[in-house]
Amino acid sequence: MFGWFKSKGSDVELKNVPASETTFFAPSEISSIDIDVNCYSVFVERKDVKSIAVILDGNEKRWPSVYKTNGVLKIVDERSFSLFDGFQTNKIILELPNSFEPSELDVKTSSGSMSVVNVKTPSIDCSCSSGSISLENCESDDGDLKSSSGSLKISGSTIKKLDCKSTSGSIKLEGSFDSIDANATSGSVKAELKSPLKEKSSMKSVSGSVNLSVPDGSSLGIKYSTSSGSYKNSKTGVSGGKSGTDRIGNGDVELELKAVSGSIRID
Repeated sequence: MFGWFKSKGSDVELKNVPASETTFFAPSEISSIDIDVNCYSVFVERKDVKSIAVILDGNEKRWPSVYKTNGVLKIVDERSFSLFDGFQTNKIILELPNSFEPSELDVKTSSGSMSVVNVKTPSIDCSCSSGSISLENCESDDGDLKSSSGSLKISGSTIKKLDCKSTSGSIKLEGSFDSIDANATSGSVKAELKSPLKEKSSMKSVSGSVNLSVPDGSSLGIKYSTSSGSYKNSKTGVSGGKSGTDRIGNGDVELELKAVSGSIRID
């Protein structure tokens, strides 16, 4: 697994040696980004650089293909997943110039974490089978985040329409959102809103609590339910009960809160 080493003149090859390779693209060549890999952690960040840089870090024998086609930057693992891949530590680091705004950022990985920082794009689509997803200081019209086994975290971001699902892991949101559809099967859902919701939203957890912090000026018509827990809204003073309705302000925006096994709190 770690390779074999032998002195100069040996006929024994060096195997599985960690390496790094960087490929550059001019921003004018790229309109959108599509990453689809098996066993890589992916890090995307917009920073003070002039060119788009794709940095592959790990076992070079397992590197994905990197190319552009019809304005789309493709990073694709064309080989199927193998058990040996689970023991590898491979990274894809994507550096984007501050002036570059892709029309779409689509990232998929079967095993590995994702981090997207300072990216501005109309559409962000991130999904992974096993690993966490983190968005920091991002801006998008449409955000779609899904993880089968891992947490989802958004901080300091503005996303108009957010859809996020975690099968096994918590969901933590902090920022401004017009609408939220958040579902956690096994884990808590927590949202700290920096601006009022504008469209119909929902936050649900099958096994975990639901906690929501709303700003002044919010106007929410709330429908809540919990099988094993309680409801408490410090904004309205309503507490207790397993299900019911509540209202903040004029109640213009519909909000459904559901915790099958856990409590619901609004501050």
